[in-house]
Amino acid sequence: MNRELKSLLVLMIWNIFTDISVLATGNPVNGSADQSSQYNNCSADKALDGVKIFSIPDEHLPTCTCSVTGVKSFPRWWEMDFGSMHLVGLIIVTGRSDVNEQSTNLTAFISNNTKETNKSTQVNLLDETTIGLHVRLDPPRIAQYINIKKEDTIDVMTICEVEVFETNCTMGYFGDKCLRRCHCQSPCDVLTGNCNECEPGWYPPTCETACSQGYYGQNCSKECSHNCEDNNCNSQNGSCVQGCTPGYDYTMSTNCSVATGTPVNGSADQSSQYKNCSADKALDGVKIFSIPDEHLPTCTCSVTGVKSFPRWWEMDFGSMHLVGLIIVTGRSDVNVQSTNLTTFISNNTMETNNGTQVNSPDETTVGLHVRLDPPRIAQYINIKKEDTNDVMTICEIEVFETNCTMGYFGDKCLRRCHCQSQCDVLTGNCNECEPGWYPPTCETDCPTGSYGEKCSSNCSQHCIAEDCNHVNGICNLGCKPGYDFLIDHKCTTPCSQGYYGQDCSKECSHNCVDNNCNSQNGSCVHGCKPGYDYTMSTNCLVACEDGNYGTNCIMTCGVCFPNTICDKASGICPNGCMIGFKGTTCSEHEKGERRFTASEVAGVAGGSVGSCLLFLGLVFASVLGYRRYKSASSKTDSTNVISDVENTNTGRAYEGPYEMSLKNNDEHIYQKI
Repeated sequence: MNRELKSLLVLMIWNIFTDISVLATGNPVNGSADQSSQYNNCSADKALDGVKIFSIPDEHLPTCTCSVTGVKSFPRWWEMDFGSMHLVGLIIVTGRSDVNEQSTNLTAFISNNTKETNKSTQVNLLDETTIGLHVRLDPPRIAQYINIKKEDTIDVMTICEVEVFETNCTMGYFGDKCLRRCHCQSPCDVLTGNCNECEPGWYPPTCETACSQGYYGQNCSKECSHNCEDNNCNSQNGSCVQGCTPGYDYTMSTNCSVATGTPVNGSADQSSQYKNCSADKALDGVKIFSIPDEHLPTCTCSVTGVKSFPRWWEMDFGSMHLVGLIIVTGRSDVNVQSTNLTTFISNNTMETNNGTQVNSPDETTVGLHVRLDPPRIAQYINIKKEDTNDVMTICEIEVFETNCTMGYFGDKCLRRCHCQSQCDVLTGNCNECEPGWYPPTCETDCPTGSYGEKCSSNCSQHCIAEDCNHVNGICNLGCKPGYDFLIDHKCTTPCSQGYYGQDCSKECSHNCVDNNCNSQNGSCVHGCKPGYDYTMSTNCLVACEDGNYGTNCIMTCGVCFPNTICDKASGICPNGCMIGFKGTTCSEHEKGERRFTASEVAGVAGGSVGSCLLFLGLVFASVLGYRRYKSASSKTDSTNVISDVENTNTGRAYEGPYEMSLKNNDEHIYQKI
């Protein structure tokens, strides 16, 4: 077997055993590598290639299988970057086994924000006898970088493979060393602590902070009962930690929702009467039954007439009350006279008419114990017995009124009163409303456009539609242009100088004087800088037309060098002045010259052009007249002219007296012109 095959076989066997060890250590962490120096092609990434045996380049294996630093190159380090933070539980470094000293005395460092070892955490002790490293981090640590150093005098550091494995915290913990507690319904993120849903009593997202006092339940979304002492309740179930405020019974309800109640008095009536066992006997405080005899001359209970139907007993409180509990004590020695009782409540007398039934009859229960939850408003209660027994006997009736939970009133405590203190449970009236609500019941919020205590404050006129939250005045629809909702939710603060528009998101034109514009529409408050025309654009976006300059473009440019226009802000001619003019704006004449304005110069130039045209017209007319005159003369003196031609041998006609005179006249005319 040749050397290459032996190497491959050893490599396969090694990988099998190393894979078995990996299965028990957690998820491997990948990353990129770097090192302080490099021997041949034994680069840093060779420690992450999965090959754990050492080989230097030769004819059988053309490349290194391990990371090797340069010979005698100090310092010597190898580093791995995971790319993000991980909870590291195990670091395994495989070294070179045939030359041990190249892979001993290794030190591992971890960090989550820097690769500099002086700012990292050392996680093992030096050991000159151990080849490589096997570092279990218990508790696990959060890191993004690991750095392996060798600080002895050996020539090189050789690392054949580095394996890093992440792990998890125990359920309910997270963070570095798994020290932080997350109260989640399922495992939280080991790095951040975030989870999908908290246990009751804890705030998301990490669920490590308990509810603030006064709140409880899932995501701390419920308020403790206002009947808890100091408004302090268990953050998980809402039970009052220090008990109830006076008037509420903790034994009946740990969240203090049940009032102990105040007895309600009244007058009684019944459908018929046995002897002197009248209706008022059920209100005398005596709960035992006795019929008149020589020892007890009067009844102690209310008893209807024998076989007198219908059978009912009624109590009138005299006014309405919020009823929470009705207790009826019956006759215990003859049960059937006090079973199958039905209770009705009403705001009006019922007698034989039914009100609202609040219990179901029960033939096994003597008397009644009816808790009204929610409580009901009533002035009358009516007890009826509709079976076939001869009489109905009621020894005592106790009625207790109660209170609604703080902030509620009315029948069943359904109506909401936003009062500073508990409102009247019947009417909802209170002394003072919470801000944003209208007296007297404080169940109606402020009219549109007002807010606050007694609805006495007006929404900002800069709110869109002048509509604001009735409690705090925050503009419901945001601000009108010119006010920034992001800075001031009440829209009372205008845009800072230099900005305007919706939420002050636009910049004023830089052509505005002092960069100051109207905060709503952007028009320049103090007008435009020179060079821009406010009459054409109040935002100063329109520059002066060519030939004008200055504030609102009211100035006319001077006489600039031909084919140039003056600066629209200053009036300065960029290429200088026309000959004969001077000054920064070329509006001054040179010394000794009459000072014409630019319009005068234009007029002179126009006049000169007109004069030239007139001159050319006169010349043309003179030449034309001359030719016509000469033509006429030729026809009159044709004989003389021909004779002159015939008698000359010079090749030119003779200039007679008339012709000479005409020439002289022509020259005279030209001289005059």
